[in-house]
Amino acid sequence: MALLLGFLLPASAASIVFAVMRRRDVLEALVQERTQSLRESEHKYRIIADHTADSIWVMTPDLRFVCQSPSTEHLFGYTANVIAHHGVLDADIYFIQKPFSRNELASKIYKALNEA
Repeated sequence: MALLLGFLLPASAASIVFAVMRRRDVLEALVQERTQSLRESEHKYRIIADHTADSIWVMTPDLRFVCQSPSTEHLFGYTANVIAHHGVLDADIYFIQKPFSRNELASKIYKALNEA
């Protein structure tokens, strides 16, 4: 018999309780280790994304911008605020990706003028 938290348990039950407690401690340590590893990985990704000449962005399935690299402004000509104000384009902004053709530009201008 073993005394555990004021309860007298048979040795077999006590060993199970101790094994579960040890396993929980191991799992908590593993979660902390992996959380730290994830934070370090995110930090490395952010450094790369912030300093690359390539444009990097993340969008949700419904085409909302989640984040974008600073180089996106140079590539598309729009600031992060214009592209992703709270994750969506403002209703009065007619986004056109650069480079664009004359027909695409004309279509966007026509749409903007007719909806205004």
